[in-house]
Amino acid sequence: MTNRRSINKTAAPPAPTFIDACNATFGSHPEDVIMPINSAAETLMQLHEIFKTISDDALDARHGHRIKALAEAGAYLAYDIGNFAGCEFERLRDSLVAAGVLSAEDSHVK
Repeated sequence: MTNRRSINKTAAPPAPTFIDACNATFGSHPEDVIMPINSAAETLMQLHEIFKTISDDALDARHGHRIKALAEAGAYLAYDIGNFAGCEFERLRDSLVAAGVLSAEDSHVK
C-alpha cells in the first residue's frame, strides 16, 4: 500500500497569481497599472467643465478674463494628462513587447 505523504513530496510549486504575473509583466501591481486610466477620466471630466463654462460665458463680454484663464487651464490639463498617459502607454507597451505578448515590428499599437 502506498503512503499518501510520500506521493506529495515532489509537488509542483503553486502557479503564479494574476498579481504575480502583472508584477512580472508590467513591474507594477494591477491597481497601479490601471490608475492612469482613472487619472485620464478625471482630467477629461475637468476639461468638460472648463469647456462648458467657456461656452456658457463666451457671449458675455464681462467674462473675457475668465474665458482666457479657463482656456489656459484646459490647455495645461490636456497637455499634462496627454503626456502622462502617453508615457504610461509606452511603458506598458514596452512591457508587453518584452514579455513576448506583442511584437515590436507587428504591433498595431505605436
